[in-house]
Amino acid sequence: MIAKIRMKKTRKINRKQQVYEAITGFMLKNGYPPSMRELSELTGLKSICSISQYMTKLKEEGQIDFDPYSSRTIRVRGIEYRDSRDVQ
Repeated sequence: MIAKIRMKKTRKINRKQQVYEAITGFMLKNGYPPSMRELSELTGLKSICSISQYMTKLKEEGQIDFDPYSSRTIRVRGIEYRDSRDVQ
């Protein structure tokens, strides 16, 4: 029983890092930030609220910046992208 508990802890996925990598990968590939729905599909996280919480933690750590009231406003240090108004 103890071995199973320890095994689960070591396999635990760092969801915050997964969200960050999904954001950066999407931006590098497409040239613009992903939407929340796209992040949901990329990470496998079904809850938009969970994604929002991870993004808030990333913002507090200074890894990303975004406006929670506008779409496609994510900015990551060192990544250039097109203006979100160019996205169709």
